[in-house]
Formats: sequence, C-alpha cells, structure tokens
Amino acid sequence: MGRGQGVSGVASAEVVEVAQGSPRAWWLAVGVLVLCGVIYFQTWRDLWPVWMDTDRTSYTHGPLVAAISLWLMWRLRPALRAAEVRPAWSALPVVLALSLAWLVASRAGILTVHTVLWPLVAATALVAACGWRIAGAFAFPLGYLWFAMPAWDYLSRLLQTITVVAVDALNGLTRVPAVVVGDTVLIPQGRFEIAAGCSGLHFFVIGLAIATLAGEVHRDRLRTRILLVALVAALALVANWLRVYFIILAGYLSDMQHYLVTVDHYKFGWLLFAIAMVGFFLILNRLPAAASARVETTGPAAPTRWAGGYVAGLAALCILPVTSLGAHAFNPRPAMPALAARAVAGYVGPLSPSPAWQPRFVGPDAEVRVAYLSPARHVIDYYGNRYVDQSQGHELIGYDNTLLDPATSRVVQQRRAVREVDGHALPVVEITTEMDGGGNWAVMYHYRVGSRVLAHPLAVQVASGFGSLWGSVPAELHAAAAPCTPDCDETLDELASLLAQLSRHE
Repeated sequence: MGRGQGVSGVASAEVVEVAQGSPRAWWLAVGVLVLCGVIYFQTWRDLWPVWMDTDRTSYTHGPLVAAISLWLMWRLRPALRAAEVRPAWSALPVVLALSLAWLVASRAGILTVHTVLWPLVAATALVAACGWRIAGAFAFPLGYLWFAMPAWDYLSRLLQTITVVAVDALNGLTRVPAVVVGDTVLIPQGRFEIAAGCSGLHFFVIGLAIATLAGEVHRDRLRTRILLVALVAALALVANWLRVYFIILAGYLSDMQHYLVTVDHYKFGWLLFAIAMVGFFLILNRLPAAASARVETTGPAAPTRWAGGYVAGLAALCILPVTSLGAHAFNPRPAMPALAARAVAGYVGPLSPSPAWQPRFVGPDAEVRVAYLSPARHVIDYYGNRYVDQSQGHELIGYDNTLLDPATSRVVQQRRAVREVDGHALPVVEITTEMDGGGNWAVMYHYRVGSRVLAHPLAVQVASGFGSLWGSVPAELHAAAAPCTPDCDETLDELASLLAQLSRHE
C-alpha cells in the first residue's frame, strides 16, 4: 500500500539505532504473553463463540484482528533486538489489581469486562517482567485486540438512533413519503424497522480497525492518525445510512417486491462499505509519507540483572488465577436446599402456572415455575432459578435471559424499591406491564447471592464474582407475577408477601 511523498518530493530519513545481538527481549516478552494466554484462557474461550456467531455477525472479524495483532508482534523483532530488559517492580501491584478485576469479571461471566481487561493485564505484566520500553513496543498490537472485543455493543443504540435521524432526513430530501415512529419507518407500501442490526456497528468497527492499522503501518504522526480515524468513521456511517435509505427507497418504488426487501440486504451493505473503503484508500494514498527509518547498528547493550524481576512479574500474573482454580478444585460445592415447588403458609398451591407469563433463562442449574392462590383468592405465578458456577452463556445476568417477552408485553413502569415484609426489608424490582390479551400485570423480582438479597444486576454480578473466587456461591432469581386485580398496588403487596417466603432458605 503506497503513500505519497512529502512536499519536497523526498521523504526525510530518520536514523534508528538498533543494537546488535540476539532477540532475547522479544522472546522474553512472548513468554509473558503466552503465559497470559494460557492462565487467562477463559477470555479466548468465551470470545470464540462471539466471533463465530453468524446471526449477530458484529464480531465475525475477530479472528482476523487477532491474526493481525500476532503479525504486528512478530514484526517487532528487529526493533527489540538485544533491547535491555529492565523489570519494573513498581508495576507488580497494578498487575495484581488488574488480575483480580479480571478474575472477578470472569467468575461472574461479565464478558465485556474480562475481554477488555485481558490486553491491560498482558501489558502491565510486560511492564513488570520486561520493562517499560518493551511493553511500549507491544502496546499497539495488544490494544489492537480491542477491535475484536464485544464492548463496542454499547455504541449500538447511539449508532441506531443516528441512522434513524439520517434516513429520515434523506427521505425528506428525496420526497419519499415516509413517517418515522420510534425506530420504525412507515411508507404507504409497508414498514421497515431500523433494528440494532441496522446500526452499522460492524462496518463502523471494521473501518476504525482499518484506519488505525494504516496509521501504524505507515508510522504516521498522531494528528494524521486521528484524521484517518475520523475520515473512516464518517465514511462507514454514511455508507450504512445509504444502505438503509436505498432499501426503503427500493421498497417504495417496487411495492415491497425488490430483492433488497424480500431476500437479502446484508451483502448490499458490504458492497457500499467496500466502495467507501476504496475512497478511503484513494485519499490515504495522497497523504504525505511519514519519515522513513534508516537503521544503523550499535554494539550490544550492557547486561543487566533481570531474572529476579522477570520471575516476579510472571508470579504476579499467575498467583491469583492459579490459587482460585486450586481452591475450586479442592472445595466441593456447598450443600444447598432444593429449588423446588413447595407449600407456602396462607397460600394454596403449588398449582399449574399461567401460560401468559413465560420467563426465559439460559442454562440454569435448577429452575422451578408454579402458581399459588393468595389469601385474597388471586392466582400468582412464581418463577425461580439458580446458577452455581457462572460462565459465558451460563449466567444469571445475560443478554438472552428475560422475565418478559418484548413481543407480547410492554413495560409501563419499572422501579427498584425496598418492601417491609414481616419486619424485614426486602429489596425488589417492581414492574407494571401490559400483556397482549391479558390487561395489566404486576411483576416483582429480586436476586439472592449466597445469603445476600439484591435488586441491582450490577451488584449481583460483582457479588457473584467476588463470592466465587475461592469456591462456588449460588446466585438465584426469585420472581412473581399476576394480573392487576383490582389494581397493581394491591397485587404488588401480595407478590412481596409470597416472594419473602419462597426466596427464604430454610
């Protein structure tokens, strides 16, 4: 990939001195990274299904990003030839802190956190074991891995909203008779939902990865790199807006019979993105080339004592995960009461639950769903589950878990509250929702992690992560729902009374 020359027609040369000798520093750094990959392997085990997900597709570029990162590390060998290894003892506490944070997140199954932390753990371990210069050389290859991490999902809603606004403006400019209601575009011939998959997140992230890599390969100045990233971000966004707009236009002109409407529009999006990237590379090729490097060799670096600090860095990297793994191996699962339908004082049951309320959770270790008749003769549905050792795809707080099906219910109000039941404080989440064909329902739930009763998902994840560092700690959900008869406030009182008894461990 060529680049234009400077204003004078000749790029200036930058002299880089490289010490003669064997690439010992590079191999020592690779040793740290390999050990980090083995000890913190759960990150890669959890990432692989995300990269292979052909339904959501947002991170199917992950293996390519990982391969590029490895290539960037490989090309560091000449720059680190016989570089001086100077372990930084002051970085050891940071390694331990990040290792603990990674361990808590991985035990709680918080994918976005422990995947983002992995490059940070690896980088600080390099500082501790090899020194700042060597860690600095590996900083870009490690940071580049973030383009394959699912933390970008947090931008999806913002990009989706921007797409709706941009497409509405394009419809107005071209006089397409369209009305936007929320995320839905209505035209006389039909309707289009600009869903999360239409946000253009995949194109956006890949574009940023391309621009960032181009700036690194050509060793551009920081200002040039920022301009490249801004340019490719704008091109990726515009390409996605045009993709959605052209699909709506095709539906309008063909009475919803066009190929882009009835068969496939994803490949069309890649075509527009490819055209945008051609424009990007044409602009890139016209930018002045960065200063070329002229390598001169020097004598070998003076030997230093590095072995003790290197071993200390490796030990800091390993000690917490290995200790936690050993504790789990030697500590059996604690005895837990059965999570099963049981009688409740003052209530008739357990009975068969109503089909109107269908909670859905993936992979619990135990699950129960029944109904009870309250003292006021109202039928209350109850759902409970338990997760013992949580992991990705097997966790209490997960994207695919839901108490209410969004296709059949619409949340009217949701709030956290503390209920007083029999003199005890009961933290809960209260929901009022409209059910299709069933009127208004009241739903109440809370979580239990070990002996703690919680109502906030983040608190549940943190408590689960810390609690399971040295052994298995069960995390449970207890939920109840019923039609609002005669009103939702009275129904919520009944739900709280039932939950207080069913979630209590005898």
